[in-house]
Order: sequence, then structure tokens, then C-alpha cells
Amino acid sequence: MAMLRLNGVELMLNNMYEDNIRPSEPDQLVSLRHADTIIYFACPDVDGAYATLSAQGFPQANPRLHITE
Repeated sequence: MAMLRLNGVELMLNNMYEDNIRPSEPDQLVSLRHADTIIYFACPDVDGAYATLSAQGFPQANPRLHITE
């Protein structure tokens, strides 16, 4: 895993295995579960951001909120 920070933005880069549990051969089920990209970001207006992205043709699923305090 690597964390990149620039101008208040943090980007986490990760692969499908932690360094201490990397198998010698890739697990096909793990590979299938990790064939995607997920972007997490803080946003004061989730519905507005979703509408803007949808209007521009950006393919995404409906927003799911996870609130932490």
C-alpha cells in the first residue's frame, strides 16, 4: 500500500494482497473480487456530485454513504 498526498488530497494505492500474506500463485477468487476500482472521497453534497457525474456520462453506481465521526 502507498499513500500519496498533494494539495489536501490523499490517494491510497493498494493491490489485492497484503505484503505479509502474498501467495506464490494468484488466487482466482481473489482476482475476481478485485477486478474493480473504488474511489472514496469526502463530499458535502453527495446527491449534487452524483447528479453532476451522471449528467457528464460518468458510469457509477448509486451513492452509498458511510458516515464516520
